[in-house]
Formats: sequence, structure tokens, C-alpha cells
Amino acid sequence: MKLFRAIVLLPLLALLVDQTTASHHHHKTAKPVKAYAAEDSSVDDYLAQVRGSMCLPNVTCGSDGKSCKTDCEFRMAQCKDTDLKEVESDKCEVLATASVIRYVKDTVDAKLEAWKDQLGADAPSSTIVPSVLKSKALKLEGSSLEIRGPVYRTFVWIPELKAVVDGVLMVSNIHTFVAERKRQTPESRAEWIRGLEQIQALKPSIIISGHALPGDLTDDEAPAFTAAYFREFEAQIPLARNSTDLIAAMKEKYPGFQDESSLELSAQVIKGERKW
Repeated sequence: MKLFRAIVLLPLLALLVDQTTASHHHHKTAKPVKAYAAEDSSVDDYLAQVRGSMCLPNVTCGSDGKSCKTDCEFRMAQCKDTDLKEVESDKCEVLATASVIRYVKDTVDAKLEAWKDQLGADAPSSTIVPSVLKSKALKLEGSSLEIRGPVYRTFVWIPELKAVVDGVLMVSNIHTFVAERKRQTPESRAEWIRGLEQIQALKPSIIISGHALPGDLTDDEAPAFTAAYFREFEAQIPLARNSTDLIAAMKEKYPGFQDESSLELSAQVIKGERKW
């Protein structure tokens, strides 16, 4: 049961191994989630609790959960100095690959500047720089946790459970954020698709996407969906005169999808109308 509950903690690791934890602000609000499920809670109930809130255990950075309420993906950067002491007291270690750490250092100031108006009083006065992940495998209660995937879009593979815990490689039935610097070229987007193909080749029994709608636990098709979304986006880029055309084309292909802000910013950046 502990190992099953542990898999809901792993998206934090996967997100921090991936560069976009410190760079992409996702416009969702959420309730804080307790650090661990009660002993008599079922795994399904606990996963539903986590997925339904779009936040994760052990990352609420304070009893009021402000960082989670403001933005789940930006949760670590939004912790105030006093709240960071609570994280440190739990002896949590934040890990990332060396290349991701370089990327975080190169971009964090610009990202904080870009989001300072939205963050307001929750903007951090200091930045957490992860420690270097020296191995591509970790051990948890005797079980192997493997870090796989492209260098900037990793995921956690748990062979014992045949489970994939995503960072930001996959989405489930929402628009995808393509504006990040490491996603702005056709080559980088092709690398992303190869990462999705790696997941499909593993034939996982459990998939936890990095992005999904509240309450959405049916992530089995997330790799195929994300790959199809990227191929459609790629096909529409040369056909669109500007971001307005690109946004309209993707909305027509995916009507009613949430997180339109990701699509809008992505289209503006890819069509050269805005730098990111």
C-alpha cells in the first residue's frame, strides 16, 4: 500500500526533473491536499483526491496551502521563506538533472519577472535550485524508480507496477503548452513525440499525466492524445497567417477544450508575435 500511495508523490519529482516546473504557469486553482492518505483510504480514493484537486501531497508549503491554491505547477517557487523552513524540516531533497538545473538558472529570473503581477504577494523572495540527480534510478522501499525520456521531458517509470508518472510530457484532453523555449522548434517537438512513443512502448498499466482535468483518472490514452495534438499543431503552423488563425484552427479541431490560455500563448510565440 505504501508503494501505491508513493506513486502520487512522484509527479513532483518528474516535474522537477523536467524544466517546466520553474517556467510554465498553469492557470488552475486548487485546494491543498494532505501529505498522506489515511491508512484506511483506498488507493483509488486517494488518487481521486489528488487528481480531483490538481495538486499533490507534500508540496503545499504551509498549513494554509497558499502555494497550491495560487498555482499547482509553480508551487515550489511560490513558497515564502517562512514556509520553506517547513519543507526543509521534512528533509525533502529536490532533485533534477544537470542540464535542467542549468536551464532553471538561466530562465528563472525572466520567468519570475513575467509572472510577478499574477503572483503578487505570493512571489518568492528566494529560489530553490535543485540538487543534481546523479543516477537515472532511485530506490523507494526496495522498489526501483527509473527516470526516463528526453532530457527536458522526463518521466518516472516504476517497473514493479508498470506505472508511468509524468512530469509535463503528457496532457489529457486539454490544450498543450508549446511556448516553452525547449519546445519552440520542430526538432524539439519531434523529440517530445519520441518521448511519448517511449511511454507507449513500455505498455504501462498505470499512467498519471502531468496535466489533466479535475477528476479525470482515465489517462491511458494520454500519450497517443498528446502526440496527435502535437502533430496537428505542427501541421497547422505553416497554414496559419498569424496566431489568430492558428488558435482558430486548433479550437476547431479540439472544440470546447480547456486551458485556452496555453493555446493562445503558444500560438503567439510560435508565430513570432511574442517572445518567451
